[in-house]
Amino acid sequence: MKPRDNHSSVYAFRISLRELLCFFAMAFLSACLSPLIPDEEKGGEQSGDTLLVVPDTVEIVHTGTARDEYTVTEAQAIGSTDTAVWVKGYVVGTVKNSMKSGCQFEPPFSVETNVLLADTFPTDWWHCMPVELPSGSIYQYALNLVENPDAFHEIRRIQGIVSPYYNVPGIRNVTIVATYHPEGEESQGEVGDSIHGESLVNPLSVAEGVAAQGTEAYSERKWVKGYIVGVCTGKGKVTFADSLSVSDITTNGNVVLADSLGEDNLGRILVVQLSKGCIRDDVNLVDHPENLFRRLTVNGSLRPYYELPAVRDVLGTGQRTDSFGNPLYLLE
Repeated sequence: MKPRDNHSSVYAFRISLRELLCFFAMAFLSACLSPLIPDEEKGGEQSGDTLLVVPDTVEIVHTGTARDEYTVTEAQAIGSTDTAVWVKGYVVGTVKNSMKSGCQFEPPFSVETNVLLADTFPTDWWHCMPVELPSGSIYQYALNLVENPDAFHEIRRIQGIVSPYYNVPGIRNVTIVATYHPEGEESQGEVGDSIHGESLVNPLSVAEGVAAQGTEAYSERKWVKGYIVGVCTGKGKVTFADSLSVSDITTNGNVVLADSLGEDNLGRILVVQLSKGCIRDDVNLVDHPENLFRRLTVNGSLRPYYELPAVRDVLGTGQRTDSFGNPLYLLE
């Protein structure tokens, strides 16, 4: 038997130990020098199934008031608020199911229950705040991109609570949606405030509704108020109150509004289409002849109906108030 070479064994052990030390040294250096890559690219952290956005430190320079709105970045950094604040940003898209994988930044859009707000565009999901637009609310009809494609890439001012939504800081319990005008110009287009034609408290007159008539399938929605003075009985035909008896009222599908009682000019009326649901149940003259001469305030599309100026697709078919208790129509 060949005698064991102790010197060779010691040498082999030394080689192995040296290689092992080199391996650990290289691993340590690699860990120190490798670039830091945040989870979910730029500030997202995955915690179970919950995505927590951790924005970089942001200096808050605005107050979140009506004329000093937070930027989207500032609102993200704040994370949550106990009271309603104002946030201003571009409407850049919608989200479905997940911020990480469900954001849509190009039309056509199909989601009506939210929009994404950002400080700039183009953008990525981590730069966005989702804004909740509850189904059936006046805020959904004012801002959702399916019915309001012109709002895409426009600046909107939103008043609401900053609160987790889609597992990121979002805007919920919206109380006002407003367009943006440069400093010094009067702000217009607020929903929930007193801007003319855009809220229940300051609707258009019938004459203004007639002047604003459009022919496109998705004409702009407005609030309109007028006296109920009759019903439309066919194309271009209206039976006015002065010649209307209870037995003459045979249609429950519409009422006719005017700015003054005794109006009988077809050029100064609006036909209000009463779709099946709450508004038809409450307003139609077949079941409620006592509604004649009462004032009705509705929100709908200003486009012709039976070849007459009209308000169509009115709010209030499925419910009388939105999610926050705001009336979808008003009968006085």
